[in-house]
Amino acid sequence: GVEQLKRNFPGRVDIADCGSLFMTGEGDSQTVDKELMPDLLHPNAEGHRRLLRKCLVPKLQVLARASREASSRVRSSGREH
Repeated sequence: GVEQLKRNFPGRVDIADCGSLFMTGEGDSQTVDKELMPDLLHPNAEGHRRLLRKCLVPKLQVLARASREASSRVRSSGREH
């Protein structure tokens, strides 16, 4: 699965665990926030906005930065194809 992909493509595959964004409460009393997931399974519009803003965009920014840095290293080493 994903772990095998991470081993085969280090630095190019990662996991974004965003589930906690949809939870409310503390510890053992956590439940799905019905304001974000009314059917307890699918995010509504605000749930999707939060998913993008607080989880996916930051993760993609980190990956894009790492990709740019790796490309820069390849170019400066003269190994670009």
